[in-house]
Amino acid sequence: MGKSLRFGLALLATAIVTGGCGSLGASNKTGAGKVPGQADAGQPQGGQDAGAGGAPAASGKEPRKESAWVVLPLLSSNPKLGTVYGVGGAWIHHFDEKSNASKFSVSAQRTTTDSTLLALSGKTSFGEDRHRLNLSLKGGHVLNDYEDYLGTGIPLKNVEDAVRVNGSFI
Repeated sequence: MGKSLRFGLALLATAIVTGGCGSLGASNKTGAGKVPGQADAGQPQGGQDAGAGGAPAASGKEPRKESAWVVLPLLSSNPKLGTVYGVGGAWIHHFDEKSNASKFSVSAQRTTTDSTLLALSGKTSFGEDRHRLNLSLKGGHVLNDYEDYLGTGIPLKNVEDAVRVNGSFI
């Protein structure tokens, strides 16, 4: 497998981890897998405890305030990179009432092979959900040092620096 393909797979794994934060939300009977602030069909906009027009019900109970932040530890194992550990975080925001939730995320990872992987991404929805902007910046410094590469008996040392920028606007 080529060194560019190996690094691309490592970056893809990072993108999957950082891109997966958008589905986290309240974990209750009607809201499992929702983005914070997303209303259920047929439910007033104020949540389960909402009264008429989405205002808090007069039950005296304050509605639960959900955090727009998600922070996760990252841990994985890879034959090329060794053990990968790091942290990932995301911030979820609504630009307007009619748009879907937007997510901005970051992750930083270090490996037992002294490699470093970084990723920044944004997936936005704005203009009453008429516009979508997706941007990502990924990069890293990958070190591979093999005494016996793929059982061939050949020692191999590889150092790769890469940066990748992706984007789309709809």
